[in-house]
Amino acid sequence: MKNCWWFLTSVFLFLITLTQIASAAGGYVALQTADPSCPDDSGNVYVDCGNGTVTDNRTGLVWLKNANCLSLAANGGYADWISAMLLAAGLSDLPGDDADDCGLSDNSTPGEWRLPSKAEWAAMIEDALGDIGDPNCTITPPTITNDSGLGCWLSGPSSFTDVEEGFYWSSTTFVWFPSGIWGVSLESGTFGNNHKDSELGYIWPVRGGQ
Repeated sequence: MKNCWWFLTSVFLFLITLTQIASAAGGYVALQTADPSCPDDSGNVYVDCGNGTVTDNRTGLVWLKNANCLSLAANGGYADWISAMLLAAGLSDLPGDDADDCGLSDNSTPGEWRLPSKAEWAAMIEDALGDIGDPNCTITPPTITNDSGLGCWLSGPSSFTDVEEGFYWSSTTFVWFPSGIWGVSLESGTFGNNHKDSELGYIWPVRGGQ
């Protein structure tokens, strides 16, 4: 039974990887049933779509509004990388899904959500590191900005809730150490890599903008 579960998990992760490659090449991650992103003309970086998601107007990416919901569902706040990948890929607006506790009502189905790549994380935190926004966000973490992009998350107002200061997983493998996965510390705004099997991190899913 254990070998069967491990085989099915491996196959599922392989399929997730293929869909992410297709997305990077301009293909579709999945049949897009989710509501499109909700950019507006307010000039804000982040916009609350009112359905449990927040749109980044710079990238068009759609983030889960609750930055810690799936982490709590996994293991009291943390998850290993394989669990993080599976939970993100299984996130949806279907009845009985973990999203019931995340306030998600965007019509998304399993396969549309995923872990962000390292590059997408870099775009998420760049303003908070001083390129445009307040460089003091590294002193008063977490190191993402408020909705306007001109102040730190703690200064508000912010559409995101429950943002943690710890290590968040990405989907990007560390080239020189295949068992290592890149992630970002929202305490310091720096990147590092954790072992995908033996170390834990937070889960913050994202899906592509329309």
